[in-house]
Amino acid sequence: MTRVAVVGGGPAGLAAAYRLTAAGVPTVVFEAGSSIGGLARSMEIWGQAVDLGAHMFTLKDPRIGCLWTELVGTDYDAVPRRTRVLFDRWTLGYPYDPREAVRALGVGEVARCVTSLGVARLRRPQAEADLESWVVRRFGRRAFDLFFAGYVEKLFGAPAHQIDGAFADTLLGFQRYGSLTQAAWSHCRPRRRHESPSLLVRPYGGIGVLTQRLAEHVHAHGGEVRCDAPIARLTTDGDRIDGVELQSGESRKVDFVVSALPLTLTARLVDPSAGQEVPRFRSVVLVYLLIAGGGTFRDQWVFLAPAQFKSSRITNFSSWSSRNGKDRQAVLSVEFWCGSSDSLWAAGDEDLRALAVDELGEAGLLQRQSVLDAKVVRLRNAFPVPVVGYADTLAETGKHLSRFSNLTTTAGLGAITNAGVHGSLIAGLEAGDAVARTARN
Repeated sequence: MTRVAVVGGGPAGLAAAYRLTAAGVPTVVFEAGSSIGGLARSMEIWGQAVDLGAHMFTLKDPRIGCLWTELVGTDYDAVPRRTRVLFDRWTLGYPYDPREAVRALGVGEVARCVTSLGVARLRRPQAEADLESWVVRRFGRRAFDLFFAGYVEKLFGAPAHQIDGAFADTLLGFQRYGSLTQAAWSHCRPRRRHESPSLLVRPYGGIGVLTQRLAEHVHAHGGEVRCDAPIARLTTDGDRIDGVELQSGESRKVDFVVSALPLTLTARLVDPSAGQEVPRFRSVVLVYLLIAGGGTFRDQWVFLAPAQFKSSRITNFSSWSSRNGKDRQAVLSVEFWCGSSDSLWAAGDEDLRALAVDELGEAGLLQRQSVLDAKVVRLRNAFPVPVVGYADTLAETGKHLSRFSNLTTTAGLGAITNAGVHGSLIAGLEAGDAVARTARN
């Protein structure tokens, strides 16, 4: 009998299986797609390793540090973080630093932001169910319009008043501060001498190396990772899940299940009548550009905030390594966030290349004549759109699933947080540890 079935072969599922097999618990990972890693995959283009967009990764968390040391060792690059947001009239580093924002905006604009905050605080408090209300209450209408409104609509394809406020604290660049007052106070506090920019790390060969080595560890410790193995349903016996049935017709009995899928999808595997409120998803079109040496910017990524740009985040993979010479050709990825029925999704590769080159040239991020080649990758249903009420849906779904004593999920409210690969790995490690303890007992 398979002791543990892990549903989903992304970072969370693989991290759970890593912990389980390390503890000697027989484990099988079932991945519906043809490859592991989810969005944490890498590929080689024009002789260079690139990822599916940018993955911000640090080693500050000791759990990640231990995992990294065992699986990656010293085979990685570490560079100071350089990430920016380009607005119509100024440029700011990201996450936003209040000191820099005050300098960039000037006294007049800062005064307008403070006045706007005062007006928001004088008004009768209202429910903060939506993202716009949450931000305006803490930072004021002016700051919301300047920093957040356009970004949210570009990301989700919907205005902020339609997005669940539960997502606010992990989405926004001011997440380190609970209000504009706290942000301003941090501006007045002297910077400690030992403070330094955080180092971003990336394995040689890209983030996909980490997920691949997680899978190799699972295999080496007696586990199994199966691709092209979509689950049709999880069978139950009272308050326990007792088996998995694959769409191929194969079935296996299990003692425990770890699901790394979104909660609503997990619920539908258990009971097709539950979790029917499936969220709307956003898709991503990635246009990779090969750039002649010295023809682009130094940041790891730059975000284009102005609404006239259809592109959003532009990643420069050459800036993730200190080993690249100035004359080496660079590879950029240009992200377009859209719905799978939008014209951007249906556009031809040549049209997408032309659009990416034109917008980056207009933004001053590259010289149009420096573009040597292009490649387009489409990622359908890359992330959910957490409309108002989505957090309540997740809470109800989690309550529904909690009755199964041998089911552990890695999603929770994390399904609508901006945790990235780092957060997914932590969730997987914790889930694997919890199940391993129960299995040993």
